[in-house]
Amino acid sequence: MTSAIAPSLQPLAALKRSFQLLSDEALTSKQRVHLRLARAIADKLFRIEKVSGVYAARIFMRTPEGRKVLGLYNRDTWEVFLDPEALDTGFVTVAVLVHELGHHTSDAEDLTPEHTMGMQEVGAKLMQYTAEGTFDAELQETIWTTTGSAPKWTGPSKKP
Repeated sequence: MTSAIAPSLQPLAALKRSFQLLSDEALTSKQRVHLRLARAIADKLFRIEKVSGVYAARIFMRTPEGRKVLGLYNRDTWEVFLDPEALDTGFVTVAVLVHELGHHTSDAEDLTPEHTMGMQEVGAKLMQYTAEGTFDAELQETIWTTTGSAPKWTGPSKKP
């Protein structure tokens, strides 16, 4: 799973050639559930410096090592783009989202200490909100879609 930041000096037109925006309806039901989870996370974690949107997009980029890029963050527009492949499982969706939101938090490039710190900050907030039950509805829907059976998620255990 790999992501790339869209350099702020890269012309928007060139960036737009790097991906094709997809409607929610173009996704499978499982991918739509994971996209809703990603949007809920971004909305909750960034109430002041909001991410302007989390979108599905077919990404046509590869890393220097030849791996498919699964997420993009555009620091000019504060938008996150997730490839449908990243939306196939809840785990990969959240991992790629945390990576991209690390760019939003740090305004730093991949493989820098600042970006690593940004991802850690996002991960810590995500863990806190999850423990508080903030994403219970989205996680129930994810379990239902993944297993095909009634959700067994009962939320985090509450301390007396």
